[in-house]
Amino acid sequence: MDLRVFSFVVSAIFGLSIFLVLGSPKEGEQPKVGFNLVLHRGENKCFHAHHWMTLLLLSIVVCTTVFMSQGCFNPYITGSLGFMAGASLADLRYTDFLTFSVPCDRRT
Repeated sequence: MDLRVFSFVVSAIFGLSIFLVLGSPKEGEQPKVGFNLVLHRGENKCFHAHHWMTLLLLSIVVCTTVFMSQGCFNPYITGSLGFMAGASLADLRYTDFLTFSVPCDRRT
């Protein structure tokens, strides 16, 4: 097996495990470690950016940077992409993973 593929798979499993065991709160609760990114859009309206969205954006930036620099996907890069993919998969266990507009007030 190619070292890059192995690095991706092992890192994805590790990222998924870390986010499931240590980083993911129960449904409807706030995280104990880290934060929820909530952007206020107006009176009682907020945009909730799930962590899978931020990790996807970061993955796109990493891939774009590698392609633009004509670099290669070495095991360190594929490992970091694997970790982000695994961490993103942890968000799929929530029923609201595709809910972006949420009611809120200024104290949240």
